Formats: sequence, structure tokens, C-alpha cells
Amino acid sequence: MPVDLYVALCGFAGSTRAYLQMVAEGREEAGLRSAAYRLVAQAMDIDALFGTTGASNVRQAWRAVQENVALLSNTYPLVYTYSGGFREAMTRTTRATAVPTAAARGRFRWRGRVDGSDYIMLQGNQVSISHLEDRYIQDATYELPAPLPQQPVQANLTKLKGRGTVEIVRQPTADNRYTLTVLIQDPAGGDDLYEFEVTW
Repeated sequence: MPVDLYVALCGFAGSTRAYLQMVAEGREEAGLRSAAYRLVAQAMDIDALFGTTGASNVRQAWRAVQENVALLSNTYPLVYTYSGGFREAMTRTTRATAVPTAAARGRFRWRGRVDGSDYIMLQGNQVSISHLEDRYIQDATYELPAPLPQQPVQANLTKLKGRGTVEIVRQPTADNRYTLTVLIQDPAGGDDLYEFEVTW
């Protein structure tokens, strides 16, 4: 097994034990949600590592873990998408469509109700939401005809709806494992419908 995959799996196991301990202690929901986000993020990193290794025996065991991570993501405002028993696992308020195509250019269109600040992150065909403040995103959907390439691209964002600011705060590079990060900041006074499209 590659060293980086081994280290990532050990880190994930440690985070899992910490999360279970927090549940047993009856921790507040905010702390549990934060721990769950770390677990899902680590799982997505491991998924990416499996894409570059031929460790088929470990991969088979990981698929059972993926299904449990998917169930966990349904409890919190996270999106966890992978190729396995559950093709798409989403938050209770998010529907996802990710159909790979052979298009040279790509696009990612996102829509949802925002009240506060949130990061929307895209890596390959995986979308996750990192909540920063105020209420959690509601009624989120996205369209992704082709995955974000695992190579440097210049992404451009067009805001289609929303009263606040929507901007790319991190372009996909090798340093961040080709993850695109969009920040949405909605001013105080209830939620608003936001929609944006990123092309590359």
C-alpha cells in the first residue's frame, strides 16, 4: 500500500474514533457537524488517492466505509459523491447530477438558498459545502456535465442570481489537489436565492 494512502487511512480512523467519542459524550450539534465535515473531507481525499493506486484489496474494504460516510453526509449539509454502491450521496436538501462527458471545456452550475457565508468546493465530480456562519444552505442543486479536470485550469465565474457576493477564492492547482472553491456571502436579513456558473 502506498505510504500516502496508509497515512490518510490512519488519519481517517483517528477522526472516526474522535467522532464516536463525541457522540458518546453527547456533544453539541455544532461540534458533531464540524467533526462530520472533517470525516467527509478526509474520505474525499482518500477517494482521490485510490484513483491513483492499484490497491484493489484495500479498495474493496473501503467501499463499505464509503457507504457509511454517505449516510453520515445525509445528516449534515455536505455532499459526498463517489463511484461505489451508492452512486450519489447528498445532504437532505441537495440533489446532484454528475454525468461525465468527453467535452473539452467544462461548466459547473450551482443553485441554492443562502443566508450567511458558505464555501462551495468542487474536486473532480465531488461537491462539498463548508458552512461558515448563520443558517445552512437550503434547496441546493448543481449541474456538472463533466468533472473538473485533475490538471491546472483557469476557472471563470458568472453570478446569475443573488444579492450578495459570489467569487472564486481558490483556483484548482496541484497544491490543493485541483479543488475549486467558491465563496458566497449573503448580507443580513433572511436568505436569498443564489445561482452561479463556473466555466473552464
